Amino acid sequence: MADQKKPASKRQAGKSQAGGGAKGTGSRKTGTASKPAAKAPAKRAAADSPTAKAGGAKPAASKPAASKPAPAQAGPAKAAPAKSSPAESPKVAATPVPTLPAALRESPLSALAGDIAAAGGPTVKLAEVPFPALVGVRGKPTDTAFLSAVRKALGADLPTTPNTTAAFKDGVTAVWLAPDEWLLIGPDGAQAALLEALGPALAGVKAATQVLDLTDAQVCLDLTGPQAADVLAKGCGLDLHPRVFAPGAAARTLLAQAPVLLIALDGAPGGFRLLTRASLGRYLAHWLLDAMQHLPEAA
Repeated sequence: MADQKKPASKRQAGKSQAGGGAKGTGSRKTGTASKPAAKAPAKRAAADSPTAKAGGAKPAASKPAASKPAPAQAGPAKAAPAKSSPAESPKVAATPVPTLPAALRESPLSALAGDIAAAGGPTVKLAEVPFPALVGVRGKPTDTAFLSAVRKALGADLPTTPNTTAAFKDGVTAVWLAPDEWLLIGPDGAQAALLEALGPALAGVKAATQVLDLTDAQVCLDLTGPQAADVLAKGCGLDLHPRVFAPGAAARTLLAQAPVLLIALDGAPGGFRLLTRASLGRYLAHWLLDAMQHLPEAA
């Protein structure tokens, strides 16, 4: 009897274990099913929020603001004004570049003033032209409105023939530099009057592309006398004979490897005006002073 009951007890223990396993499985299923119930407090909290109590309205950020239609314009639509390119409007300086008072100004060649005054002799002489007024002008030479505006402002025509100059009033000289570029050279302080005259005259002229105050950017020297061309011939490749480079002629060239603007003076036969960058002024003056000491005897 004991042996027959023992398997039964084992079967009951197996059933109990199977039942326990079933219950454990049921508990896991119950735990899985209870996950959505954890979200219920969040839903209730949302229902209890002030926004929901105020009528259940959703937050304003959830709805994009409706754009109001633009009011209809009466009549035909106006076209936007076309923008003018920088090349169509002149870059005219309203006022000249501020300069120091005359008592405080110092030329780049002031340290060589004594040497320049003592150099040379009856056949050649070097002199500095301190503080010349320099104004650059650019425009289309084929545009009659541009040329007539300059003529009205300055009282003379810009030179349109290459490598020539033109005399204006008040001691101003216009130098041809390129087909669309000129340099106005005047006495000290003349840049203010030139800018005041050119500014309003060229304000509405599309062919005028640039008017700039270039004063103090250059050093100016006058080399005069019968042997002035002999001095320049030592470092310049141009033919400076009066039959070729006549008074009033101008050219940009190299003198002793320094870029210069060379002008044959009208009032001084054999005289030349030289302009170079201020940073090269002392170098060029020293070269000229040395070249003037070794000249052949005048015929």
